[in-house]
Amino acid sequence: MSADERMDALLRQAGESWRADQAEPAQIDLAALTGPEAEPHEVELASAAAGRHRRRVAVWLSVAAVAAAVMGAAAVIGLGSGSARQTATASGLAGTSWQIVGVRKADGTTVTGLRPATLRFDRTGFGATDSCNYLGGTVAIRTSELTFGDVGSTLMACIPTSPSGGNEQAVIGAVLSGTARWAVVGDALTLSKAGAGTLTYRAVHKTTEPQALNGGWVLTTIEQQGAASTPVYAAALTIDGSTFTVDYRCSQTQGSVRVENGAATFSGATSTPHSCPPPARHSDSAEAAAVDSDLHGNVRWVVTDGQLTITNPRGGALVFAPVPAVSASSSPTASTGPR
Repeated sequence: MSADERMDALLRQAGESWRADQAEPAQIDLAALTGPEAEPHEVELASAAAGRHRRRVAVWLSVAAVAAAVMGAAAVIGLGSGSARQTATASGLAGTSWQIVGVRKADGTTVTGLRPATLRFDRTGFGATDSCNYLGGTVAIRTSELTFGDVGSTLMACIPTSPSGGNEQAVIGAVLSGTARWAVVGDALTLSKAGAGTLTYRAVHKTTEPQALNGGWVLTTIEQQGAASTPVYAAALTIDGSTFTVDYRCSQTQGSVRVENGAATFSGATSTPHSCPPPARHSDSAEAAAVDSDLHGNVRWVVTDGQLTITNPRGGALVFAPVPAVSASSSPTASTGPR
């Protein structure tokens, strides 16, 4: 047999072998790409036919290149709403609670006497109040635009109590629909829509980190059975790690506290009376009893814009302001001359 005939026979044999392999599709063994035994330049092709021999075919593509291609595809898939959500999160839009501080109508006039209204976004939706009703729906967040969709609202009939005559409700409803422009500068969020108006919100800072509870607090409000009252003599609460002290006008209470994220447990409280300067009033003991009742057992707490609210599951709540810092110039020890 001549050399040419031998070459023809080899080619025919190779062709028959190739056609036999193609009778059933070859499958890529993905483990060969990522497994510890895989060579970076080889991908194993396994025939599905039983008993068929396994062969290795060199492929000039490294695992690193495959990984880069996959990451590139993921990046392409992530464009659009995903990148917009990242932009929003970086700007502090999503995940922040917002409180209305300004409303301007489409004609440029300012709405006065605003009542509380809030706004909050997550990745794909929003929830809001317009000082009367609750609103909510979907939102598409882009670099400088928001598109509100499927907006629903409660239908409570509220009596206007502000000089604006409730006009903030109409402006809020108009801006929080369709497409509006947005911008966050510092703690201020501005939403504007042509023909509707402009809304300005302020970020509400909340924390339940345990270290935020440490320090001195002055009682400003007592809430019981849905009614709020201002204490006649403000109690002073001090929390120092695992202990707490409440100084009233006529007594002091001390005990233990276990502080967690948004929760605390007060226990082991003992009260010690001390000299009570005149005039002595029944309200002193009544307020002390109310505070002692709320600072007992398991409670919830949150610090919002520097104000501490402690809520007891029995329905009571206490609101505290931080103790004002004492400057060196106002300290008695700072005085150097005779009085």
